[in-house]
Amino acid sequence: MKAIKICRLEEKKLVSAFSDGIEVEYRLGEWTKRPKDGGPLAVFDTLKHAEEFMEVMSLNHQAYACEIKKSDDSILWCYKKEFVLPRLQKSFLPRGTILADEVKLIKKVESKIFW
Repeated sequence: MKAIKICRLEEKKLVSAFSDGIEVEYRLGEWTKRPKDGGPLAVFDTLKHAEEFMEVMSLNHQAYACEIKKSDDSILWCYKKEFVLPRLQKSFLPRGTILADEVKLIKKVESKIFW
């Protein structure tokens, strides 16, 4: 399945746009699995939905076309050292969010929102 992943460049590494203390690193052309003790990875179904979300967030990140292995999970959760952050049902996630167990970045996508 094809999707859009938002990443940020952190010390020459591509990592998830948002982190809860467990940084997920991505490499072009390689499958990245969700953290062993973490929730699913979040991607967008279209570039338009990714752009809408990032316009609201006012952050400079990079968008990548990707392939995903969709997750059976219907909630997104994060671990932060000693406790679990609230679980977010899909209805509370940004429009177009897809939850994935694995993500493979294919190529950077040009957009007026992303740099």
